[in-house]
Amino acid sequence: MKLQLFGQREERLRLEKQQSYLETVRLFEQAISDTYHAILLYEIPDQQAAVLAPLGYGTRDEALRQMNSTLKACRVQERHYALYASRDENNLLGALTLDAMSEAQSRFNDWLAAVTGSSPNDEVRTLRRALGAALGRFRGELTEFENQAHQLLSMPPDGDQAD
Repeated sequence: MKLQLFGQREERLRLEKQQSYLETVRLFEQAISDTYHAILLYEIPDQQAAVLAPLGYGTRDEALRQMNSTLKACRVQERHYALYASRDENNLLGALTLDAMSEAQSRFNDWLAAVTGSSPNDEVRTLRRALGAALGRFRGELTEFENQAHQLLSMPPDGDQAD
């Protein structure tokens, strides 16, 4: 009976860990998508942005609020993920995805300040390229996290390994 209860507990924890991985990936993907959405709205002329707003694109302010909300949710999810992950798995998320997300957010803020200020066009273009590169690294790190998470989740639970 105790062995059965232990097995059920381990399976429940494994399922919760799997859900935590999935939610982490979903939120981080959403953060990338929300960032690109905000970039789109700031790269087009004001008049075009105003035309797109009622068509489901929202306003620039709404896009920024959504992006920031998703980034906050990513940080909360990271703490939730840490409850189920081993130390090595926590290091995987921290070393890869969180650092890349922070860099992309910093590059976005630099670019946004330039695009909404009176910065010269060449400076805006340079910052936009840096932002694109940071988002590319973020996506690459997230893909690596997904691959490693998939590998970890596909391993049999302790005690179920064949000798």
